[in-house]
Amino acid sequence: MAVDKLFLGPHLEVLLQKLSDGAAMDLARRLTVDCDFKEMWMSLLLVAHVLEDAKPVNIRLEELRDLAYDLEDVVDEFTTLALIQDVKKGIQHTKNSMVRKLILTCSNFTPRALVSNRRLVSTIKDIRKKLNSISKKWSDWNLRNFGGLSSRSGVMRSESTSQFMEYDVYGRDEDKKAVKEILLRVESSTKNFSVIPIVGMGGIGKTALAQLLYNDEDVKRNFGVRVWVHVSQEFDVLKITKQIHQAVTKVSGNWDMDLANLQLDLHEKIVNIKFFIVLDDVWNENYVELHDLCSHLSFGLSGSKIIVTTRSHRVGSVVASPQSAYHMKLLTDEECQSILAQHAQISFQENSHLQVVRELANMCKGLPLAAKVVGGVLRSKNSKGEWKDVLSSKIWRLSKENILPILRLSYHHLPSHLRFPFAYCSVFPKDYEFDQNELVHLWMGEGFLDVPNERKNKKDLGHKYFNELLSRSFFQRKSGRDSKFVMHDLISELAHIVSGGVCYCLDDKLDTDQDHQLPKKIRHASFLGHECEHLLEFEGFRQIKGLRTFLPMPVQNSLSSPPFHLSNRILVEMIPRLHSLRTLSLSGYSITELPSSICNLILLRYLNLSETLIVTLPPSVSGLLSLEFLSLSDCRLIHKLPSTLGDLSNLCHLDISNTDRLKDLPVEISRLLRLQILPKIILGGVGNFGLKELRWLKHLRGTFAIFELQNVANLDDAREAGLWYKSEIEDLQLSWGSTDPVNSQGISHEDVIDKLEPHYNLRKLKIESYKGVNFPDWIGDPLYAKLSSLSLSNCTECTSLPPLGLLPELKHVHIGGMPRIKCIGTEFYGRETDVPFQRLETLRFEHISELEKWSARSEESMIHFPLLHRLTMFKCDKLNDVAPMSLPFLSELDTEGCNIVLLKDKGKYWPKIAGKIDGC
Repeated sequence: MAVDKLFLGPHLEVLLQKLSDGAAMDLARRLTVDCDFKEMWMSLLLVAHVLEDAKPVNIRLEELRDLAYDLEDVVDEFTTLALIQDVKKGIQHTKNSMVRKLILTCSNFTPRALVSNRRLVSTIKDIRKKLNSISKKWSDWNLRNFGGLSSRSGVMRSESTSQFMEYDVYGRDEDKKAVKEILLRVESSTKNFSVIPIVGMGGIGKTALAQLLYNDEDVKRNFGVRVWVHVSQEFDVLKITKQIHQAVTKVSGNWDMDLANLQLDLHEKIVNIKFFIVLDDVWNENYVELHDLCSHLSFGLSGSKIIVTTRSHRVGSVVASPQSAYHMKLLTDEECQSILAQHAQISFQENSHLQVVRELANMCKGLPLAAKVVGGVLRSKNSKGEWKDVLSSKIWRLSKENILPILRLSYHHLPSHLRFPFAYCSVFPKDYEFDQNELVHLWMGEGFLDVPNERKNKKDLGHKYFNELLSRSFFQRKSGRDSKFVMHDLISELAHIVSGGVCYCLDDKLDTDQDHQLPKKIRHASFLGHECEHLLEFEGFRQIKGLRTFLPMPVQNSLSSPPFHLSNRILVEMIPRLHSLRTLSLSGYSITELPSSICNLILLRYLNLSETLIVTLPPSVSGLLSLEFLSLSDCRLIHKLPSTLGDLSNLCHLDISNTDRLKDLPVEISRLLRLQILPKIILGGVGNFGLKELRWLKHLRGTFAIFELQNVANLDDAREAGLWYKSEIEDLQLSWGSTDPVNSQGISHEDVIDKLEPHYNLRKLKIESYKGVNFPDWIGDPLYAKLSSLSLSNCTECTSLPPLGLLPELKHVHIGGMPRIKCIGTEFYGRETDVPFQRLETLRFEHISELEKWSARSEESMIHFPLLHRLTMFKCDKLNDVAPMSLPFLSELDTEGCNIVLLKDKGKYWPKIAGKIDGC
């Protein structure tokens, strides 16, 4: 498959950085290949410069791409071996002979692998010769004058105009009605004009909708001047201003005027005119340039409008507020069928092949451009067999002149740092619903987020990349605000094309009865998981020397569910031999252990063992020194982690959520100084991970829970944990496991929780089974201005509630299992605020068995929750005295085991549910 130079260029940039890495160069000097490294760096630099300006023959690009991958494998191995050598020096001085023996078991830790690795040296010299050969040829050919095109000149979109055929547009009546209403609306604004961005992926019909509006008779009557400007890739303020000036003045001789005079003259001409301008196909995201253009159009009459069509949400947010953007949706299959009929010039209603037609419409996946292309192809085909041939074809192959160039424009406009992450998405099967975190972690595993001198956290950087691709319409939300995302089939095809075939989804190609032949040049492979996987299905992987990704994908909407069976031979014989692996997932398979030879995968950065039957990890896991991501989530049988886990100095993400049998952690985890994600710790006995070990984990972030706090042996340990300094923990749970308020060391729950005060950045807090009489002062402190959710459960000794009404952003409160609470009063609201619970939306009280009275603040006669929409009272059976309650937005009331008669009398203060309160 042809290689896109825009995909290859960023890869060479990464390689240039890695070749100059200090650790790799140190080992290169020891192996006397440092001169080879420098020579390769110079050759790569030359090739990168030539590639910037020229368009070499594709076969040479493929050769360079494969060589670049091989070189990166070797350089990464050098870097890792240098790290191993540092570890080995420390091992030689360790007193723990067992640890020393375990680490030296891995072949990559042996002195020979570190000092006399002939294979590595030989590979370096071979790559250097090949790279020099390519560099010399490219230099000799003087490719800058080879006639190659610049990266964007070959993908220019044809210029749009305001002319259109209305009968050619289907399924946009509602869109037209909605945007037309905004166009004709009289708005009270300080600006004389407003901007309406129309946003959507390429080929979805943004220009067609703008043409419908531009030519609408009501719109024509409403505006004194209408202007259509096709902007496209080159955003030239002078050129655009000249076009607008020409349309307003009806004079074409303005091409000698400079920008200042044009703007001045335009100002004079539109000062008493209400105008309507369409800026079609805008790509520029530069705020200054867009603002400069719009600012000189602010002199027209009030009610003037500008429509901007764009594929980028960011363009929309630059020219207007994000809320004002109109987002185009895909068409229905029926609407695509109408477009097919129009362009095929046939009536499907009269045709006998209606089922095939429906399948053809479904094949378009709601994209009008695809429906036009398919309809155009059908125009010359009459038989059912010919139609089925079209159905079995890939849409982009039906008409490369129409679809592919339009979609390529989006890719060509991507910044270089987004091209690899986007192309990698072709590893997913069609219609795969992916999670944002899932994809970011995979990018992290592949090294796409390794940016030198980047201060942003890798995960934050990954989310930034993801949102950029989402804003450019490469990803789509599955539905509404759903957390799942998909790629349109054509976008998925685009990703596959630009990746040059290095990503490969086996999909349904696997057949248990035959050995499937895989392309030998693939680097990233996925396959749909099945209930039972056999070695024969994966024999093709043995022939792939540089495979980086081995990724089973869940079969979505399937009746089957994990765990699935995986042949032990795959685990023992095949996977440890894939030495270039960066990303390995065994999620959902019924494996109970990893082979000790897993340590041979020294370049592995991502290991997903979630939802497996793993009981423990082998001590040899310490050999995975490149590992950054390890997921053991939902491994319900795992009960122990090896102490050698502490050797994984690059580990950032250790997910041990939902591992109920894991009762303690090895103290060596405190050596993971880069660790950011650790969902929980369990305080066990002597020699295990304790509170004081938290002081070394300074970068913890996200969700964090501490269980079995009754096992705190020393009060200083709680203070040394330093939760106050961990400013990126947003969701905190503190949980005790005993009924005694004082442990055997004489340390009370109250003393411990007082020392565990978190940072003010906290957003969620859960306190569970706390046995103190009073809550600490920090719970309810209004300086926790970001805290939005709070839960207090089974705090059985507490006699009063903290002043939660002081928390300015609190939206959700759950209080349960507190039998000593008899009255809810002023202490709950707080005395130092004018309006308590200003943002509270849901409030749940349950199993407060002795609660008798719920009163208002002492200076008020009524309980007031201004935004509360759900109130739950469960098993509060002694409650017999409730003050009047003003709940203007209450829409849900759940009661069970409480006196409903008390609540019925309050209905007049609850307008949204008045008259709807029924008995329990």
